[in-house]
Amino acid sequence: VQVDHHGPDPTLLEHLPAQRGPDHPRVGYTKANLANVLYARRSFADAEHEYLEAIAIVERAHGPDHPDVGNMRSYLGAMMDSQGKHEGAVEQYRAALGAFEASVGGDHVDASGVRINLAIALDKIGRHDAAQEEYERALRALDRTVGPRNPVRARAAASAGMFYAREGRYHRAQPLLEDAWSRLRDAGPSMTRARVAGALAKTGRELGRDRASVEELARVAADYLQE
Repeated sequence: VQVDHHGPDPTLLEHLPAQRGPDHPRVGYTKANLANVLYARRSFADAEHEYLEAIAIVERAHGPDHPDVGNMRSYLGAMMDSQGKHEGAVEQYRAALGAFEASVGGDHVDASGVRINLAIALDKIGRHDAAQEEYERALRALDRTVGPRNPVRARAAASAGMFYAREGRYHRAQPLLEDAWSRLRDAGPSMTRARVAGALAKTGRELGRDRASVEELARVAADYLQE
């Protein structure tokens, strides 16, 4: 699904259904593009309506397991998650994951990206065991397919590491957070960088790591959050 933040030509949805029929896939893709723009503009109700119509059209044209359906459901899940609709996000992420598994395989990087988002949403609704399972499956798949330097693998390490730190499983959190930090250390300031630094500082304290290193990580986190 291509995102054009200027929006699709507004006349397309006036003429396309009449020209090609309301179930033509181009109508669905145009609605998906419109939904992406509405999402970016925070018009969430309108975006959800367009996503659902786009998904229905593309499913009728290509079937529910088409990767474009997976992409659309993934966007919809992310929007729901950002609004606190975590149960709805889980439903959309599971459907997106099913589409990717059927079309490109469960080890594909797109499937792993959705699996990470699914784990985050599951954690938010207290389903920690299910979240852990999804994190571990994503990490194993990414290790098999793209390796540790891939940005999706780095995101998985950061998210899973922070999850394990919150759960008090510091020995599991430590290598994941160190892996993520190796990519973020020299990056510009960001919330993710600050959160990983803070989680790694907490983990280092709990495991009795070098005090100076722990304090430096804590400073990185604090400096960003105080800006």
